[in-house]
Amino acid sequence: MKKFLINHMWWITLLIALAMLIAHTISYDFIKVDNISIILLIVMLLSPFTTAITKIKIGDFEAEVNPEEVRKIKEQFESRSKNTDETAEMPEMDKTIESIKSIAKSDPMLALAKLRIELEKILNKLLRLSRSDGDEERALSAGQLVYKLESNGTLPSDISVPTRNVIQICNRAIHGEDIREQDAQSVTEIGVSLLREISYIVQDYVHEPLETEIIDEGTLNEFEDSKYRVTTIVPLVNKPYKAIRVLDQEGLNELLEGYTEYAEFVVDITKINPANSRNIIKNKTNKKPSENKRK
Repeated sequence: MKKFLINHMWWITLLIALAMLIAHTISYDFIKVDNISIILLIVMLLSPFTTAITKIKIGDFEAEVNPEEVRKIKEQFESRSKNTDETAEMPEMDKTIESIKSIAKSDPMLALAKLRIELEKILNKLLRLSRSDGDEERALSAGQLVYKLESNGTLPSDISVPTRNVIQICNRAIHGEDIREQDAQSVTEIGVSLLREISYIVQDYVHEPLETEIIDEGTLNEFEDSKYRVTTIVPLVNKPYKAIRVLDQEGLNELLEGYTEYAEFVVDITKINPANSRNIIKNKTNKKPSENKRK
């Protein structure tokens, strides 16, 4: 009801002024123009300009109606420089983005709330990856996360600025402030694009090596032909257990392919010599229960 009144304020004002003018004039035998009629006429003339009002406050009720904010966010977003590899695959993030877009079709406000949550999650993840050992680990709000990541050079300003503004819009929606549906849809589209770009930055941090070293062909062949002791932990079962495998490069590649779908995580990979490999296989007596197999 509040949103309807705000969006149609000038029509309501016009109709009320017109009704008052008619009621004032038809009660006489002839049309009489007096001060009241002039005032009502001025109200009628000014009523179309009430759409320019961007803030209305009546008692405890306050609403922001400013599509200009969304337009500025669009300009900030479109003017940014893209330095990320958008060809990289991110199945989990793609699922999250599709979920937000799906919600936006039926409930734009709820989509903004979910977008706000996902932005905070990915920003927290990026801060953890970029944090040095001496950094404090106190909880930060989404806005503080953006500021922290921008100040330490992790998040470029052309991404941090629109991200901060999108988070502010999301916060207003979460706290019950009225936002036009088309503006909510626009902010959602911009937000999911920013979510993807920040995810690429996270992916770069994960894949970026701490250091590199040039090796000769002999060392390369040695690592290619070696076997590896792989230790994993399986936590999502009634009785968690540690699993040890001995794998060559092909087996290691097969294990790590689609690894995020496994109900276990790698805790150690160690290169072993052939003699140790035979001893490990010979002494391996514990087998994991059939119900604990990876799904």
